[in-house]
Amino acid sequence: MDAEMQRMMKIRPLQEAVINYRATVSKYRTIMKKICVSESKSLINVEMTVDDVKLKLPDPQNIPPLTNLHTATNADYLRKQTFVAQKALELM
Repeated sequence: MDAEMQRMMKIRPLQEAVINYRATVSKYRTIMKKICVSESKSLINVEMTVDDVKLKLPDPQNIPPLTNLHTATNADYLRKQTFVAQKALELM
């Protein structure tokens, strides 16, 4: 009987720790669920009208004229170079 009592004394604190842990985790999950629900509601209920958004146009003085722009892009240049390299390889 004495050995069984000692075994029960060792098990009881572990059982209490498990019970406390489960209660704490349950409370934590409940709190997190409430937070997530409230956050999702605040994200869903955002109302925005088109009048609130104003288009910002750049200052016409800061826009460079089209004649000064370099019209050929790097992609065009690289495509031309690969075409030249391909022709050179074919001639070899």
